[in-house]
Amino acid sequence: MGVVISLENVTKRYQVYARPHHRLLQSFVRSKFKFYREHIALEDVSLSVRRGETVGIIGGNGAGKSTLLQILCGTTSLSEGKVRVNGKIAALLELGAGFNPEFTGYENIYLYATVLGYPKSKVDDFLDEILEFAQIGDYISEPVKTYSSGMFMRLAFSISIFLAPDILVVDEALSVGDVFFQAKCRKKLAEYQESGGTLLLVTHSTDTLISMCDRSIVIDHGRVVFDGDSNKAVDAYLKIIFGNNSAVSEDGLLLDAIDRFGSRTGYNPDETRLGVGGCQVSDFDYCGVQNSVPKASFGEHVFFDVKYVFGEPLEDVVFGITINTESGVLAYAMNTFYQRGTAQNIADKEIVNVRFSIECNLTPGTYFVGFGASRIDMETTEFVALDRRLNSIVFTVRNRGRHSDGIADLNANIEMENTSIV
Repeated sequence: MGVVISLENVTKRYQVYARPHHRLLQSFVRSKFKFYREHIALEDVSLSVRRGETVGIIGGNGAGKSTLLQILCGTTSLSEGKVRVNGKIAALLELGAGFNPEFTGYENIYLYATVLGYPKSKVDDFLDEILEFAQIGDYISEPVKTYSSGMFMRLAFSISIFLAPDILVVDEALSVGDVFFQAKCRKKLAEYQESGGTLLLVTHSTDTLISMCDRSIVIDHGRVVFDGDSNKAVDAYLKIIFGNNSAVSEDGLLLDAIDRFGSRTGYNPDETRLGVGGCQVSDFDYCGVQNSVPKASFGEHVFFDVKYVFGEPLEDVVFGITINTESGVLAYAMNTFYQRGTAQNIADKEIVNVRFSIECNLTPGTYFVGFGASRIDMETTEFVALDRRLNSIVFTVRNRGRHSDGIADLNANIEMENTSIV
């Protein structure tokens, strides 16, 4: 498969002016003086995308993701480097992008298609399908400035997907609209992927990266910091967001705390560790029918006793557990704040032992269990990881003689009744 997108050493700089008249002054003095500060949105970015690939792009707010997509789509010029795009590209970047707010929905369909380089005849062939998929009713004859955000996205997505571009770029657009339309979009995207279309997907959903993308790119402060397997990309992204395993306090207490995870049965040496420090998740014990072996049958109650060592007094601390599938999709997560609605205050140099008791209603297979401690902002309910050990324990669930698919076995009871047709 050939390369359809190629970026070589792409850099994008913006001139940021403190006052409007500084821009005018700059036009007179040219390069002699600078009345602006320079903001680098992208720096020396090189990457390629092959035909038929689905590539995820993830990063924190302000990382440069949207700037990268705008350069690919030609809506923003680059400062340095080269960009090559081989094929028609359609983009869902932001609400209303490419639409004229004074035009009706009908008129914008043809305008949007013209911008993408499609003739009127192509739109005529798919007009009925576009309208049926968008489901905005009589509003199609109204100016789009009267549309809600959901209607904007319905129409834009419908046009883009039915015109079948060579490359489709989606920037967090599918988070808009009701759950039914999101499901339709995902189904249509799957059909687009199966037909050999190339998809670039920007998302903050790690599950979406893992489930939909062949590979993923992590961007931080305008640079590509990872390009490869989606599971590993998620790990790289989480380290940027939550910190990179900084679980040692300055006074050395946590250095002296013995980390026994590696000696326990079921430990996964390829775990991911995150955190800003102040706490160390130092040990665990598993208790089930298999005693210390992390194995269980469906419906069995099992216990994880986890030891947390704190090197400083902390307020509003939360303790949690996560369970992921082998492919990296989150199967279950719970913490003490979600359970109780409160957080804990920790004294200086304190050890906290936490028992996680779970009923194993997972379908048979291999899972990864992780534990962590975080601080919570009680006003925003945002978490800051102190020490999180993700995918640190291999947990096996055995079949109990009943087959079911999915992640959780909800123990469905199916009843039937036959009646005669009179």
